[in-house]
Amino acid sequence: MTIDFVLEWENAGALEAEEALDFFKALTAHIDVLRGVVPGARVGFVIVFDSLPEPGLQTEIENRLFGDIGADRAVFLLADKADYYSKKQVAALHAQAELLIYCDSDCIYSPCWLPALLAPLLEDRADLCYGQTLAETAETDVERASTLAWFFPTDDPSDPKLKAELAVPIFRANNFAVRRQVMLACPIPIVPGSRTRGGLWLRRLAEHGARVSYIGEASARHRQYDDVNALLDRAHLLGRDQVVLRHLGRKGKRSLPGTLFWALKKNLRERAMLRGRLASPVGREMMGKADDPGAVTRLAWRFYRTRADALWRACFQNITPTISVDYTGLMETVHPIPPVSDPRCRDIRMVSGGTTSSR
Repeated sequence: MTIDFVLEWENAGALEAEEALDFFKALTAHIDVLRGVVPGARVGFVIVFDSLPEPGLQTEIENRLFGDIGADRAVFLLADKADYYSKKQVAALHAQAELLIYCDSDCIYSPCWLPALLAPLLEDRADLCYGQTLAETAETDVERASTLAWFFPTDDPSDPKLKAELAVPIFRANNFAVRRQVMLACPIPIVPGSRTRGGLWLRRLAEHGARVSYIGEASARHRQYDDVNALLDRAHLLGRDQVVLRHLGRKGKRSLPGTLFWALKKNLRERAMLRGRLASPVGREMMGKADDPGAVTRLAWRFYRTRADALWRACFQNITPTISVDYTGLMETVHPIPPVSDPRCRDIRMVSGGTTSSR
């Protein structure tokens, strides 16, 4: 069996290079487990960059891949025009393995992650499996505010966000495995102006008859923002994105009063969630460890207000989102990055496919 790991280097740009490369150290142990679960598996990598990596960084990555991990092949891609979800599809078009495992360089994966995630696929009980992504333990006050205000739950049973996601699991594109042919048959839709469209894709997969499974044991921890501006930028994107996805779901049947009433309910739910998290035992524990609890609280509410303001503004904008699954134009902007030191880093023949639709 052939398996390709797909790794986006977008978020790694915000990490220290050494911290991002530590991801490969941890991945070595995961792949050792994988080879025990799937004897004889041929393992490859598709790594998608936002910008050209420094030669020293690229050399280090190549050494990790072919030295420590023992990869059979690797593809480095420059996809600076592709958004987060489009990078996932671009990688699938450049991969060649039967199974694709999607992970992010800013996540830490549990020891049982791969066996749990792959079992339904290997036993032909699923076509796509996705796991649970939690917030990594916060070490700074900005990270504490990020943990409380952003959308990743903690592992604390008292966390209202965790309770909500256990009731209705949410797809995260940093923790899933899929049959490559499924991604070619039902590509991730391109929605200009939207970053978080995983739920939309899962619904389209279901319409195509794909078998989708949530695997709670396949858990990961996502590092939190430690930069105030980056955190607030994410809040702004999230608010606008919620309106874009809502308009898509309405299929043109929407009115301004209906949109505003939806926005009011959305903001009230988000406010109640933040209040609940701040008042919960896990929230009080974080405040007890904070250098400045007041600053953490103010920043968490600032995130809420930034998201809410972006949502309200988007309600009054003439947003008419479209859906497309035609990656032809985008693929023309994606370029293979030549290897620095190892010839096993190479471009693989591009597989084209998909049609265009909009509504």
